[in-house]
Amino acid sequence: MSIVLSSPFSPQLGAMSSVDPSNVFESPVLRSAETPSFSQTLAGALDGLGVITARADALGAGIAAGRSTIAQAAIARAKADVLLEVAAVAASRLSSDINTLMQTQI
Repeated sequence: MSIVLSSPFSPQLGAMSSVDPSNVFESPVLRSAETPSFSQTLAGALDGLGVITARADALGAGIAAGRSTIAQAAIARAKADVLLEVAAVAASRLSSDINTLMQTQI
């Protein structure tokens, strides 16, 4: 069975496209070869935070060298500050949750 999708409001999509619902879940978009663990996800987030902080520092130093503008440096620093605050809140909540689990009596 095949479902045909068409819309008179979106001519850029082409005349018709068909979707076979029997293999929707076998799509490479929906299926990944390996799901990262929590520690891998956390490590990736912290690496990204380090990259963004380093970029903000480089743009700050670039002002003196004339390679960047004050606006670019201010925006990069604001983004880094927001991400650092989010990371701090996440670490605090994670610590609190682990502490709660450790105090649970079985």
